[in-house]
Amino acid sequence: MMTKLAFLVLLLMPLSLQAADSVTAREPLPPAHPDPLGGAHGGVDPHAALSADQNIKVALQHRAEGRLPEAIAVMQQTLQKYPQHASSHAIMADLLSEKGDHAEALAMIGKAVSLDDSSALFHVSRALMYLPFQRYQEALADLDRAVELEPDMIAARFNRGSLHAQLEQYDLALMDFDRCIAVDPHLPAPYFNRGSVRYSLGMKEQAVSDIEHFIELSDNAAWKQSAQQLLQAWQEKEKQAGATP
Repeated sequence: MMTKLAFLVLLLMPLSLQAADSVTAREPLPPAHPDPLGGAHGGVDPHAALSADQNIKVALQHRAEGRLPEAIAVMQQTLQKYPQHASSHAIMADLLSEKGDHAEALAMIGKAVSLDDSSALFHVSRALMYLPFQRYQEALADLDRAVELEPDMIAARFNRGSLHAQLEQYDLALMDFDRCIAVDPHLPAPYFNRGSVRYSLGMKEQAVSDIEHFIELSDNAAWKQSAQQLLQAWQEKEKQAGATP
C-alpha cells in the first residue's frame, strides 16, 4: 500500500536536457523548421545529411519551442536511419512520455537500455516509465542498477529514495536522501523528502530542521508554500496529540 506522506515528485533530469549537454555537433545546424518533413524546402529534407546526434539537437530545438509533434517526427526519421543509436531511442522515449504515450515510451526506453545497459540515465528513465503501470519492483531494479553504475548520481539516488519511501521502506529511503545531500548539500529537494521520512520515523526535530532548510534553499514559491503548509500540519498534529488525555 502506497504511503500518504508528503513528498516532492520523483525527480529526474530530462533525457533531453542531458542530451543537450552531451551532444556536440561538428558543424553548424540548419535552423529547425516547423515542418521537419521538408514541405517548405521544395520537398528536400534538410536533415537527411545530419548525424543522429545532430538530429537530436534539431528535435530538442523543436521541443524547446513548443513543437512536440515536429520533434517526434524528427526522431522517427532518425531512428529509421540510425536504428542502433541508443540515445535516439532514449530521447524518443522521453518525447513519447511527454505526449502521454506511456506504453510506447516504455518500449522505446527498453530498446535504449538493451542497446546500452551501461547508461545509468537510461535505467533511471525506464524506472520512472514503469511507475504509471505500478511496476514498482522493476522500477527499483532499474534504480539499483543506476546506483551500481553511478553511486553518486543524484537522479538515481533521489528517485530510489522517493520510491522506497512511497513503499514505506523508510530506512532505505533515508540512506538515499542522506547520500544525495552529501553529494550536493545545496540541492533543496532531498531535504524536503528526507524531512518527510524522518517525521515518519519519529525523528521530529530533525524533520522540522530539514523542511526549514529546504525553505531556505528553494527558490520555487509553490514548493516553499507546500513546505510551510507541511510544517503547519505537523504543528497542528503535535498540538492535538498533546491535548489528548
